[in-house]
Amino acid sequence: MSKIQQKWVIQTILRDGNVCLYCKKELKYNEITLDHIVPKSLGGREINNLAVSCLDCNRLKGSLLLTEFLNRHGIELNEKIARYL
Repeated sequence: MSKIQQKWVIQTILRDGNVCLYCKKELKYNEITLDHIVPKSLGGREINNLAVSCLDCNRLKGSLLLTEFLNRHGIELNEKIARYL
């Protein structure tokens, strides 16, 4: 991981805390994954495109767009998620 990538990881965790954006599960540090809100395959490669996620939600979302994921899995829109729309 490059120094820029490490910085992005730290900044994202500091911004989002240790709670999954989607299921709101409190995560231990070693359980945190970062989700690309806009999939990397669709150009989502900036720091503001990253969010703290648990592994289960990150895998479920995969390469889905945020709105597709929310609708498909019945996840309610909240203030944290709304900032990505």
